[in-house]
Amino acid sequence: MCGIAGQLRFDGSPVDRALVKRMTAHLRRRGPDGTGFHFERCIGMGHRRLALVDPSGPGQPVSNEDGSLWLVGNNEIYNHLELRRELENRGHQFQTAGDAEVVLHLFEEIGEAAFERIVGMFAFALWDVLNETLYLVRDPFGIKPLHYTRGSMGTFLFASELGALLCDKSIDRSINPVAVDGYLRSLTVPEPHCIIRSVHKIPAGHFVRRTREGVETHRYFELEIGRGRTMQQEELADQLRAALNATVSMSLRGDTEVGCFLSGGVDSSALVATASQIVDGPLRTYSLGFEEKSFDESAYSQLVSQTFKSRHCEIRLSRNQAVDVTARIIDCLDEPFADSSALPTFVLAERAAQDVKAVLSGEGLDELFAGNAWHLPLKGTLTAEQNEDPLDDPRRNIFSRETLAELCQSSHRQLLAYKQNGNLDPVRQWGAIFAQNPIDKRLAFDLGNYLPSDMLVKMDRLPMVSSLEVRVPYLNAPFAGLVAGMDLSMKIRENVQKYLMKTILRGVVPDVVLDRPKQGFAIPIDIWIWQDGRFRDMVYDVLSDSQTRQRGLFNTAAIQTMLDQHDRFEQLHGHRLWTLFMFEMWHRRISDISDRQDVVS
Repeated sequence: MCGIAGQLRFDGSPVDRALVKRMTAHLRRRGPDGTGFHFERCIGMGHRRLALVDPSGPGQPVSNEDGSLWLVGNNEIYNHLELRRELENRGHQFQTAGDAEVVLHLFEEIGEAAFERIVGMFAFALWDVLNETLYLVRDPFGIKPLHYTRGSMGTFLFASELGALLCDKSIDRSINPVAVDGYLRSLTVPEPHCIIRSVHKIPAGHFVRRTREGVETHRYFELEIGRGRTMQQEELADQLRAALNATVSMSLRGDTEVGCFLSGGVDSSALVATASQIVDGPLRTYSLGFEEKSFDESAYSQLVSQTFKSRHCEIRLSRNQAVDVTARIIDCLDEPFADSSALPTFVLAERAAQDVKAVLSGEGLDELFAGNAWHLPLKGTLTAEQNEDPLDDPRRNIFSRETLAELCQSSHRQLLAYKQNGNLDPVRQWGAIFAQNPIDKRLAFDLGNYLPSDMLVKMDRLPMVSSLEVRVPYLNAPFAGLVAGMDLSMKIRENVQKYLMKTILRGVVPDVVLDRPKQGFAIPIDIWIWQDGRFRDMVYDVLSDSQTRQRGLFNTAAIQTMLDQHDRFEQLHGHRLWTLFMFEMWHRRISDISDRQDVVS
């Protein structure tokens, strides 16, 4: 995990070095091990380093031999050793042992085709001096963030985080109504939208090419879902075992110790089982439990730890602790984010960072192997409406479209006008990902929207506060491509989800782990907001105070109705109230760092 930032300008004026340095300094938590800059006549690039590969070597920016290519990156390139050997055989000479220089030489060899050869998680900026072209490239699934915008006087800015871009006071800070609508329906701002209308995110699996002529966005990675491989189950199972071992082995590479988050579910248990056979000595594992028994998975994580003899650390999160954690989370998120599992993730990452600089985590397997409840149709069959909107499923949406119409005031009316002007609904942006049936279409939506907008944001921004890198082996392109292309019968069979994955783990991971219902890494949000105490008071006080009511974004009578119903235990609105609370707290934070208080416009 690192941080990058920069400014490009073609108007003849010098780059604002002070601004680039401020932007880079804003990213210091992403990279506490070093800072580097490169400036020339029309570009300035900054880098904050977390040293995991070649920690004693030089940092970034890095260049090729003649200085015609420069790169800053937030990269973990897992196949850099293989690529290095290939390039050395073609005559390339390297000055460092790091993976960033490999990307430069690969680009030097094959140009834009280099991007699809890279396996790992990455977001980098590559400056081609001779062609005066800036490339901004993001990994296939959007594991690492990358934003860009246009500043004053035609400048072009990029950064790992929105907050770094806002160091330029000339940037328009008006809020994007499409992002607000997507947030209220799904807990997070849907990719590729940004909560600030003038800022854009590089879509996952895409690169942006910026020249004097303008900006172009291109897709370099496509995932074909459900192609229906014709091989026998036994042969496919052998391929899956080999792919699992390979992707975990790659993700453990580096010059520092790597641990593993362990929930006691199938996804994390498979990682622990595999990694334990690869590392020297016991693997460090980390889990979190709750006082509320129905939300506590610690018995399963302890069982898996005992099975594979890991060096296990278990911590707990209480309601009272969560109040202080909430304040810290709000301070590190540039966009509103209401996935309540952010709280245990933050605490778990903070503890893990005391021992290691990187951990493995199981994000992505549910979305590849149809592991979530909403991947099955409500009626329990494998058929569904072809044109259904995944967020209209009552098992996953927070506010229905009808409820939003009642809740939102000016923002919702402006959103409707925005759509009438021909702009795309945020949940329709990922139609370019191929899928062959309705269930696979749900997986395509989650891979293109839910993962980069929610799960991967959580696993990047929150551990970043503790300078911990989270690696997600299931989202390495070779493994993901194999699983995505499987026939649906390998993912779901007789209502057994993750069918083939569980098949190859049988006899390795305890049966009780494989056969128990999926629980998810959630907090008891309904109960915590209902029970008397600091957590309830925090939410109720903010949603009831005059500052929230005077903002004019939401119908205060509708909010009060939800508060009253929840208080009487008449109808529980925990997730809805948390979503509104987190939006209000984000708005207060962004107002504090802006020259003016912006409204949706």
